[in-house]
Amino acid sequence: SLYHTKDKEWLGLSATSQNTWERLARSMGLQELLADPRFKDNASRLENKDDLNRILQEWLEQRNRTQLMQELAEWSGRFTTSQI
Repeated sequence: SLYHTKDKEWLGLSATSQNTWERLARSMGLQELLADPRFKDNASRLENKDDLNRILQEWLEQRNRTQLMQELAEWSGRFTTSQI
């Protein structure tokens, strides 16, 4: 999905595998989402994508894109990032 950042830039995130989703949620400090049945697996996340996108948007819009790109790279380089 695409999200606006604090500096009104765009950032794309995709975490379709369970392992990637869990690493992303933990890296973002949103580990409580891992216990939420709406987001327990990819099918559930797709079914509840509006709720998940709202939560992620709220988190992402607190940071600018450059900061996010750096943070994602620092989170052990396990995430692919690109500017849009």
